[in-house]
Amino acid sequence: MDIIGTTQELMYIILTGVLIAMIIVAIFMVRSLLKYTELKQIRLSKEIEYKELEEENRNRTAEYSNSILEMIRNMLAQIAILKYRTFQDNHDMTKINKTILESLVRDVAETAHRSLNGNIFSFEDTFFTQEYYEKYIAETSAALIKQMWEKDIEEHEEI
Repeated sequence: MDIIGTTQELMYIILTGVLIAMIIVAIFMVRSLLKYTELKQIRLSKEIEYKELEEENRNRTAEYSNSILEMIRNMLAQIAILKYRTFQDNHDMTKINKTILESLVRDVAETAHRSLNGNIFSFEDTFFTQEYYEKYIAETSAALIKQMWEKDIEEHEEI
């Protein structure tokens, strides 16, 4: 046997093996790259979908929060009108002081709180906390009673 021939054959076998290994690695890398690209596209489409859903949920939450505030405002207006009319019928309006008006405001707010105690809505689905709604009820009750009181004063001054 010729050593040079055997060495060349051995080199040929080794190079063929290396070439086959490189082709297999290249195929694996191409498949991996394709899979990575596919997964990245899926992730990006899911992120876009998530952002769209997040925006849609934010809009629904805003609408829901506003509708709850409107419902509370309407309920408070009805309660305040009824309580104020009863208050007018039972009191000499010339002898009303701040303390008496504050108790009327407190009564309106407490009546509203009792009406809402059935948890007709979930605070988790709104932008606002329960504390915010409680503060809103108190401040709106005070504003409504003050508005009716001032209107009453103006009407009495005109007479």
